[in-house]
Amino acid sequence: TRPDGGVQLTLGGWPVYRYAADPAPGATDGNGVGEKWFAINPEGGKAVAP
Repeated sequence: TRPDGGVQLTLGGWPVYRYAADPAPGATDGNGVGEKWFAINPEGGKAVAP
């Protein structure tokens, strides 16, 4: 639970976020933005760099 009372999805204690510019559920357009890569894919598995 976040300080504001909201619930935050976490993985290994780290917060999980989605990329606001993804056009639809399952999109992964945020991966690689600003040379940043993320640990999980939309299915919850390990993300792999293209």
